[in-house]
Amino acid sequence: MEENTHTTSNQTFVIVAVLVVLLVIAGVSFFMWRPAAGTKAPVAIDTTGGTASGDYKLEILPTGEVVPRPVLIDGKGDVSVDVSYPDEGAPTMRRILIPSLTREIAFIGTVSAEQKTNLIARMNAVVATLTQDKSNGAYWFERATIFLEAGDYEAAHEVWQFLNDALPASNLAATNLGKMYMYQKKDYQKAESYLLSAITRNPLDFTPYQELYVLYTSGFKTGTTAAANILITAEKSIDTYQPSLLLGQYYVQMGDKASAEAAFGRALVRARAGGDTTAISIVEQEITRLKAQ
Repeated sequence: MEENTHTTSNQTFVIVAVLVVLLVIAGVSFFMWRPAAGTKAPVAIDTTGGTASGDYKLEILPTGEVVPRPVLIDGKGDVSVDVSYPDEGAPTMRRILIPSLTREIAFIGTVSAEQKTNLIARMNAVVATLTQDKSNGAYWFERATIFLEAGDYEAAHEVWQFLNDALPASNLAATNLGKMYMYQKKDYQKAESYLLSAITRNPLDFTPYQELYVLYTSGFKTGTTAAANILITAEKSIDTYQPSLLLGQYYVQMGDKASAEAAFGRALVRARAGGDTTAISIVEQEITRLKAQ
């Protein structure tokens, strides 16, 4: 990223501080997260000719069985096979490879001996479960998270990419990949790409919009309106107060009082509509501070 001036650094600090508050209010973890066993995906997206599924259960099929949607296929060992639509002229599904369960953790140097012991124990439990049931998507998410915490980003990418391919109704893996490439790998082009794809899969989830806002206000794509644009897009897609509130705070930092006032006004309307007294109080405080300037 480009080196920021002292003023821009202060602005970024304020913006990020505000984001932390929003995350607490919204109940969204700032770090990587994974579903508990049996939990539902953020949204169920119907696939052509298939039945929409909102959980994290991966479908394991016998080799050669035909299905009308992307699936995970377990052949002989950790292999995959091609599955085609029965209708003439229909596209052939690409193969989805199950990641190996024998891959060991490659720890980075900053992981302590105690952390290594804990992570290895967690991974052993995950592998034991997946060995018995490879269809348990929640444990695949946990496996990727353990790799991330150990600093084994290549392995984390492999598992999350697999989940992203195998669960077309979920944007969770794409969001996690975007976060990893932004915070750990510092590959901002890839981070943006994954977060945008997460929004495409589930435009009602505020998390990828929020993460893109952090990316755009931290030096990536400086001198553009990308930060404001992503929040304006979120406002149009999500009927909650958070996008408008964050947009108002952004305009305050940019010195655009009129736009800030308008955004806070929209946030207040949505907070009141939702009956969220805490949110109403936060927005009203922002409006009061703005008027005092």
